[in-house]
Order: sequence, then structure tokens, then C-alpha cells
Amino acid sequence: MPNSDGAFMAITPQKSAQFAAGTNRQPNSESVWDLIDRHINLRPHDLAVVSDDVHWSYSELNAASFEVAATLREKGVRPGDLVATLCDRSVELVASLLGLTRVGATF
Repeated sequence: MPNSDGAFMAITPQKSAQFAAGTNRQPNSESVWDLIDRHINLRPHDLAVVSDDVHWSYSELNAASFEVAATLREKGVRPGDLVATLCDRSVELVASLLGLTRVGATF
């Protein structure tokens, strides 16, 4: 959220840990993964993301995000870690950010 000067405030380590642990959610609220997983199960071949001429279904996005999550875990990334991400706007960026959330890290 921007402050009164219009500048964006950095997330505190405490808020980052709460987000990663899921302790900042409202009762009965669904996470991004709850929503995506439900859609993957219901309609896995629906279009999920498009970037230029690349089109990924929810199933493809899910598989790519699991690959990212597995690689991050192998590299030692753990829940609550803050991970810098540098990537052009692309389907790979979406998979990377979702992979980070699968691990419980923030970006």
C-alpha cells in the first residue's frame, strides 16, 4: 500500500512470516492455491495465462509452478524466506511467483 507521499512501503519481516504461515487470512478465506487447485481439478485444460504467443492451461501452469517450487526447495528456500525475482512479464514469471508461494516464500 502506498503511504501518504505515494511511495510504497516495504513489507515487514513479521508480516512476511505471517503471510507465509497463512496466519493473516480471514476465517473461511481461500488462498490463491485453493482457488487455482479447485480450477485445476474442475477444468485443467482451461486457459490460465497468455504471454505473446505462449498459452498455458491451468494444468501446464500447475506443473511449471511445481517445478519452480521443487528447485527452490533444492536450493534451500524455506517458508518465510524472501526471494528476489527478476523476470520479464511472461508465463514463466507467473509460474515463478506461484512456485514461490507453493514453498511459502515471499517475493
